[in-house]
Amino acid sequence: MKTIRNVKINIILTALTTVILSACSHSKEADIAGTYVATYRNEYTIGNDTLEIVPYHNQIYQVIRRTGYQKIRDGKILPKEFKQVKWTATYVQDKQVLQETEFGKQLYMKPGKSLLFGDDEYKRLK
Repeated sequence: MKTIRNVKINIILTALTTVILSACSHSKEADIAGTYVATYRNEYTIGNDTLEIVPYHNQIYQVIRRTGYQKIRDGKILPKEFKQVKWTATYVQDKQVLQETEFGKQLYMKPGKSLLFGDDEYKRLK
């Protein structure tokens, strides 16, 4: 009787452990997902970038980059222009980097806070 009871307890504990570990690994994956923003200004351009990182499957994410910018020519600010680009990237957790292989884009993550794309730092909104 005790043996059957012990087997049932072990099965329940194994199931609970599996559920808890699955929930933890999912939260690590979702930790980098979100919206990140950066603004910039130089003598030629004023602009802002939004990077939206969306989980796709396992450690694969879709990155949507939306850019709005105004060119400055002869001291005059021209009308705002917009651009949107999408790509797919793989998250390498031990390096904390999202890597896109076709063009070599890399986003260096600071999970929950910000990311670096080239020399630009993007702050996380949500």
